Amino acid sequence: MRRTTSARRAVRVLVAGLGAALVLTGCGFDAQTLQPYTPSFGTNVDAPGVKVRNLLVVAQPNGDGVVSGSILAAEDDRLTDMTAVPLLADDSDGEPLSIRGDRVTLPANQLVVLSDQENPIVLSGDLGTDTNVRVTLVFDSGVTAEVVAPVVSSENPVFATVTPAPTPTQASSQTPGAAQTTGAQTTAPATATPTP
Repeated sequence: MRRTTSARRAVRVLVAGLGAALVLTGCGFDAQTLQPYTPSFGTNVDAPGVKVRNLLVVAQPNGDGVVSGSILAAEDDRLTDMTAVPLLADDSDGEPLSIRGDRVTLPANQLVVLSDQENPIVLSGDLGTDTNVRVTLVFDSGVTAEVVAPVVSSENPVFATVTPAPTPTQASSQTPGAAQTTGAQTTAPATATPTP
């Protein structure tokens, strides 16, 4: 009988210890698991009717940068204008970047990946790596979204496949006899509009 009492006591202590451990592990409202974060390299921004996800710029060896990320619009919309300004070490604005690429059609409730476009948006100018770029996106609906996007190197294996569309010279040397389609370029210093 003594053996049963000590066994019951041991089970009670074990159950109480496990219960206390479970309760105490959930203590605190500042637990790391409760903190919101973006599990990606890029940045996110929400604007009325538009969600921009994982926006970043992939710097190419030639100094250009491909805008990468995804956009989800609640209604049919288009990305019609964009400005991009590099941020300097002191957080001041650098010289505006030139932008070329196509306007991006955004069907309602369909995720559109910017770097998967036939003629992706490419930034040119004083663009380094491990810096940030202030990007302003303007949509047909009148919505404007501003985000500070990181610039990452295409030498990072994660981004090695993100490349700009071939220029007419590259296209003719890569696919002889193929039709060459590239968008018009806009190089206005202050703002640039992707072409339709």
